[in-house]
Amino acid sequence: MSCGDSIEAMRASFDKKGWCPCCTARPLEEVIDELIAFGSGIPTGTLVGRCLDSLILLTEPEGWD
Repeated sequence: MSCGDSIEAMRASFDKKGWCPCCTARPLEEVIDELIAFGSGIPTGTLVGRCLDSLILLTEPEGWD
């Protein structure tokens, strides 16, 4: 998924569900850049979940096949 695809997906989601004040506080390009930077430090295959303002990272246990 490209940066442009991510921006369009986020924009479409906000258009459908509504834009809250925090959604319009910064340009989507800036938010996507931050998400890409964050994701670059996470091992491939890691599942990232969110609970309110906390992120939860789940990795495959060692030796799990």
